[in-house]
Amino acid sequence: MKILVLAPHPFYQERGTPIAVDLLIRALSERGDSIDLLTYQEGADREHDGLRIYRTKPVPSVSNLRPGFSAKKLYSDVFMFFRFVSMMWSSKYDVVHAVEESAFMALLVCPLKSTPFIFDIDSSMTTQIVDKYSLLRPASGLLNFIESLPMRYAEAVVPMCDSLATEVL
Repeated sequence: MKILVLAPHPFYQERGTPIAVDLLIRALSERGDSIDLLTYQEGADREHDGLRIYRTKPVPSVSNLRPGFSAKKLYSDVFMFFRFVSMMWSSKYDVVHAVEESAFMALLVCPLKSTPFIFDIDSSMTTQIVDKYSLLRPASGLLNFIESLPMRYAEAVVPMCDSLATEVL
C-alpha cells in the first residue's frame, strides 16, 4: 500500500506522539508498505525501508515547537495543509493516516480524491484547549462537536488508550 502519514509535530523527537508515529512507520515498513511522512520542519530523520520524509518550510521559520496547542503549531499547520494538498494532487495514496489535528486536513481533502483516512487521536484537543484557556470552558460543547467531525467521516479512529476512547468516542 502507498500511505501518507500526516504528523503535525516535530519528527523525530524523543517524546510521546513522535515515538508512537515512529512505531507506526516501522510496522508499516516491515509490512512492505510505501510511506510518505509529512511533518514539521524540526526533528531528526529516521531510516525505515519505504519511508520518505517531507518537511514543511514555514516562512518565516519557527522553532522550538512544544507539545499542545500553540500559535506556532497553528502557523506550521497552515504550511502543512498546503503541502498536503500538493502531495494529494501529485500522488495517488491508498490511505491517509492523520495524527491529531491533521485529521481536519484529511476531512477536507481526502473526500475530493476519494481517499479514505484514519484518525489517529493521541489526546482530546478540546480538553487541551479548555485546560489552557479556561475562558473557553463555556464553548466546550461546540469544541467537542467540532472535534467529533473527523471521527464521523474517518474510515477508522485509533485512540491512544481506552480512557481516551471513552472520552472522545
